[in-house]
Amino acid sequence: MLTKRQKQILTILDMNQQTYMNGKNLASQVGCSVKTLQTDMKIMRHEMLKSGVDIISVPSKGYILEIHDLEQYNHYKQKELQNDSTCDFNDQSSRIAYILNRLFTCPSYIKSEQLADEMFVSRSCLSVDMKIVKKILEKYDLTLDARPNYGIKVSGFEQNMRECITKEQIALTSGTLLVEKNQLSLITNIIVETLMASKYRISDVVLQNLVIHVSVSIQRIKKEFILKMYLIMKEDKKVLLQKNSRKISKSF
Repeated sequence: MLTKRQKQILTILDMNQQTYMNGKNLASQVGCSVKTLQTDMKIMRHEMLKSGVDIISVPSKGYILEIHDLEQYNHYKQKELQNDSTCDFNDQSSRIAYILNRLFTCPSYIKSEQLADEMFVSRSCLSVDMKIVKKILEKYDLTLDARPNYGIKVSGFEQNMRECITKEQIALTSGTLLVEKNQLSLITNIIVETLMASKYRISDVVLQNLVIHVSVSIQRIKKEFILKMYLIMKEDKKVLLQKNSRKISKSF
């Protein structure tokens, strides 16, 4: 049996199957040191090898799952995660959040059958959920691009995707938070410090929305989803944006 932290690690690796997860960032997400993470990985790898999956570690890249037997791995994942509070797939809102997370973090197409298997639900149940997902995406001029034998993915402008993620407050990493609490605090402190130094005031609501927006941008940039646009704004606001951007980029 995996510990609670090891279940969090498995969930993050599972949701980012096509992306290497940096050890330092992964350790931060689950709230442990890099050394503790390495110990957990050794324990998990020894157990998971019996269940059709391996955890591959590549220097300067990070960790990634290597699935040898999908059916065996799905059975193992169901046994380990189905009773975990972070993966309550009996609740429709949790399934909707999970589907949106997967769609926005997957760099390519993902098959509907895979989504259904990951959540341990029937195809008909997934079909009902996808109707709700489509309605949510439509609010932001986003669509689901479906290709036979490939699967589905979100199609539209990156700006609209970030707006959707921000307003719907979708978690991009572990299925719970946009970024960890300590990182949210760091972003908030940097923004507040810059605003105070420039004697620029904003309301608490605007500050909260700004922090979430910055958090989403960090996650998207890390996954190489780049937003290309030219911003027209007053010079004083442009200076503030540049100061915040420089400080935040150094921290992340």
